[in-house]
Amino acid sequence: MSLIPVRCTQCGASLQVENNSTTATCEYCRTTFVVGNVTEECKDVTEECKNEIEEFEVADGSLIRYNGTATDVVIPDGVVEIGSKAFNYYPANHLPAIVSVSIPCTVKRIGTPGWDGWGAFGGCKNLRKINIFDSVEYLQTSTFWGCKNLEEVEITPEKLLCLGYLELDMMFNKPVRQLMQDKLKKAAKERGICWKCQTPLNLKKNGSCKKCGSKTDLS
Repeated sequence: MSLIPVRCTQCGASLQVENNSTTATCEYCRTTFVVGNVTEECKDVTEECKNEIEEFEVADGSLIRYNGTATDVVIPDGVVEIGSKAFNYYPANHLPAIVSVSIPCTVKRIGTPGWDGWGAFGGCKNLRKINIFDSVEYLQTSTFWGCKNLEEVEITPEKLLCLGYLELDMMFNKPVRQLMQDKLKKAAKERGICWKCQTPLNLKKNGSCKKCGSKTDLS
């Protein structure tokens, strides 16, 4: 049986299903949808992918290298990993003027485990805005090294708590480091746990955690 391209009606991921299928379940967001409703919309998916490959070098779901020059980059649906050299391979004086990056919910890893060096967006000095979905299971510590103008990171409180303060402290430059720390403190306080050691909140008279001594205020 031949396969046909379709797009998930929930997250927009590019998928392939058997040509006689009436329904499909997205492998990324697990939504089940009727194939007949989207097949017509996906006739040009293959051609779109060809165009995307010219800008995005993707192999087996991994974004190996970005070859474009856009200031606002939208990573294609279906990418599951952003490699450690996807954006930082440019010579330092030829970095593209990337201002924002939109990461799809299909991405599970940002960075390559075992890579020793600047991460996926390392050195993107003009990068100001990026998003990180809860679907990301691995986020390399050096991902944003050298992103000195990064000021807006869309991330849920759950993902912040999952990363923890040590990872956040090593991952971001100022001033976004302080912003992330403030968000982490708020998320932890709302859940009644310490933002550093993440144990149930038990405070001394001076307002610090009895276990690790950290302050719970947002200063």
